[in-house]
Amino acid sequence: MEDNPSWEAATPEQKEHAQTAATTWLWMLTGRVFGLCVETVRPCFTGPDRAPTYQGHSGGAGAVFWPGLIAQGDPLASGPCGCSSPHCCVGQSEVALVGPVHEILHVWIDGQEVPAANYHVRNHRWLLRTDGQQWPMHQDLDAADMEPGAFTVQYKRGIAVPEWGQIAAGILAVEWLAGMNGKRCRLPAGATNISRQGVNVELDPRAFFELGITGIVEVDRWIMTVNPNRLQQPPTVMSPDLMDPAVIS
Repeated sequence: MEDNPSWEAATPEQKEHAQTAATTWLWMLTGRVFGLCVETVRPCFTGPDRAPTYQGHSGGAGAVFWPGLIAQGDPLASGPCGCSSPHCCVGQSEVALVGPVHEILHVWIDGQEVPAANYHVRNHRWLLRTDGQQWPMHQDLDAADMEPGAFTVQYKRGIAVPEWGQIAAGILAVEWLAGMNGKRCRLPAGATNISRQGVNVELDPRAFFELGITGIVEVDRWIMTVNPNRLQQPPTVMSPDLMDPAVIS
């Protein structure tokens, strides 16, 4: 973008506005999949012996459907830890976070930070303690993040935008800024009659976004590669039996 005269002449505010517009458009057109956000949560431990109504058995982890996890070497195993036994191995040494987990930034217990060497993330979801200790089974949600009684995790959630997606966002930002400044750009603006190789075509710019594209070839290749079915958001599984951690707002 630095080699584009129109971009170089723009103010920092104009560039920021263009980048925000481009990344927001691409985020929506690629199914709201890519992007990272920082979450600060207070995990709630859920033991393996609860008996959700849809499990069909009297307790244990056995036939739980746990979205996003497939046991290594055994695709039929469906427990939260990958086992099908009622004696599930999920315990206080690991806790589920709303994923996908990209990177753990900090973990605090009673106001003290847990060293990063003492834990790791499994399957982009489970925070596993590796120092022989266990995560708190209970905590005081009325306590501040750094006070005694609090168990707090801060992490980056989501999927990082690949390099091709970043390039597409840069191209879209440049074209959007040019259009806003009255310069020639490749984004559709109003009903337009164009002629290509003797063929006249009338374009409605709204149709581009209804079809999930922008009209810019390089950008649309990226969109169609990662979202060929034009999904508006990722599919999700909802259950009243799964407890999410409290999110600090």
